[in-house]
Amino acid sequence: MNGCALPMARRICVLAKNQEGGISMNYVLNSREMKQCDENTMMHYGMLSPVLMERAAYSVMEEIMCAFPERTSRVLIACGSGNNGGDGLALARLLYLKGYSVEILFAGNRETTSEEAKRQLAIAENYRIPFLEELSDKEYDIIVDSLFGIGLSRAVEGHYAELIRQLNSRNGYKVAVDICSGL
Repeated sequence: MNGCALPMARRICVLAKNQEGGISMNYVLNSREMKQCDENTMMHYGMLSPVLMERAAYSVMEEIMCAFPERTSRVLIACGSGNNGGDGLALARLLYLKGYSVEILFAGNRETTSEEAKRQLAIAENYRIPFLEELSDKEYDIIVDSLFGIGLSRAVEGHYAELIRQLNSRNGYKVAVDICSGL
């Protein structure tokens, strides 16, 4: 699953096992529709943003556990400073608690991190989940893209574009939380 490009109408997708035992990608919503679903869930049902973040992280955790039941899998989670990064930080904690070898590459700016992501960042630090300052030469079984979410409305460039290029050059199963940032 390498090479999720950034089409003009970015879409949310789900992964499912196909009849041959492989994994296929099915498109469900575009980013505008997903943002509207989040807003409706919060406004009409009173669901708080941190609850949505936990639910997103838990759903991705379940998919990873189905595809990689071996708890010895090495996982790198690349996180940005927005709520999608918060999803990734929550995912890191959940996988860590399940026994996976997890490392977090926080690529965002701590000064501009969203409140929800700050909360997840503090929780991950309290659990002493390893953080990387920069991408290391380690090999990972799973690389999780939690850099940008449905709010991204510009081309990825600079530091992030280079990081995505480096992550794409790595072996390992690629998983995106929310939408692909380019991984």
